[in-house]
Amino acid sequence: MATRVVTLGIDLGTTSVKAALVEAVPRDPSGFVVLASCARATRAEAAAQSAAAGHQGQEQDVSRIIQALN
Repeated sequence: MATRVVTLGIDLGTTSVKAALVEAVPRDPSGFVVLASCARATRAEAAAQSAAAGHQGQEQDVSRIIQALN
């Protein structure tokens, strides 16, 4: 039985959470095939709470990112 090589990529960002499952396929021109992918908005941007960030500083609301994963 042939071994399948699959990779899960996850991007936890300020504006969205993205995931992709790809399989290595040497015969494909790109070398891989996307088996599944998903993206969800996080709306995690929040005004900076620290004075060091200045008036244009931005922070992330981690709880919103975690909610997007559920």
